[in-house]
Amino acid sequence: MPDLLDGRLLLDAHAHPFDGFPRRRELEEVRVKVILNSSSQDDLQQTLSLSRSLRPYAFFFAGLHPSVPDQEVERLVEWMRTHEGEVDGIGEVGLDRRFPTQERWYRFRRQLELAEETGRPVAVHSRGMVDEVLRCLPSYRLRSVLLHWFAGTASQLAKCMEMGCYVSFGPAATYSKKLRSLMTLTNRDRLLLETDSPVSYGACFEGRPSSPLLIPSVYFCAAEALKVDQLELEELVLVNASKFLGRPLEVR
Repeated sequence: MPDLLDGRLLLDAHAHPFDGFPRRRELEEVRVKVILNSSSQDDLQQTLSLSRSLRPYAFFFAGLHPSVPDQEVERLVEWMRTHEGEVDGIGEVGLDRRFPTQERWYRFRRQLELAEETGRPVAVHSRGMVDEVLRCLPSYRLRSVLLHWFAGTASQLAKCMEMGCYVSFGPAATYSKKLRSLMTLTNRDRLLLETDSPVSYGACFEGRPSSPLLIPSVYFCAAEALKVDQLELEELVLVNASKFLGRPLEVR
C-alpha cells in the first residue's frame, strides 16, 4: 500500500459501525473521512454516537436496510424530527432481490420521500434490483443518489450515469474483472470508493473484516484500473464526494 502524503484526504463512501471501529486519531493519521450508515432502528443511536465521536472525520446517514425485517419506517421519520440537524444523509436504504416484500418496497419509497423532504443525499442498496431502483428514483426530487457497491450490468451503469447517480466500488474491485471493467465505464465525475466495513472479503485483506483504514488499498487498485495517477484519483473522488454530500470536505 502506498504512503499517503501530507495534504491528501481519502473518503470511504460507505461503512457501518462495528466493534473496534477506528478512533478519530486513527482516521486522522491515515487522513480518511467516512460515511457511516445505520441499518436498523436498533443501531440508529449507536451509529449517531459513533459519528459524533469521530467528527469531523465521519458523516452520519440514517436509514433502514432492506435485509432487516420488522422495521417501522414511521419510527425513523419521527426520530428524524428530533435529530435532523445531525443527519448528513439517508442510508442505507434500498431493495434486494432476496427480500422482495411489499413492506420493503413501501419502506424504500417512504425513505426516499424522507430524503426529498429533508434535502439529504441518499445511499442506496440495489442488490439484484438495479432496474427496479432506477425506475423508482425519478418519482422523487432528490439532492443526490449513490448506488453503493455497484455490481449491475454495463447497460444499467449507463442508465445510472444518464440519471446523474453516483456509484461506488469497494474491495471486491481489487480482484473482480467485472467490477474493474465497470469502474472504467463509470463517468469520472460520478465515481466514489468504499470499504462497506465490516464486510470480509476472501480474496483480499487476508479474509479479515474490512475497515476504513484499508481504503487506501482500494484507491491504489482503482488508480491502476483507471490508469491514472493516484493523487489525481484522490482529488477526483474528493470533488465527487463534496458534490454528493453537498458540502466541502476540507483537509484538516
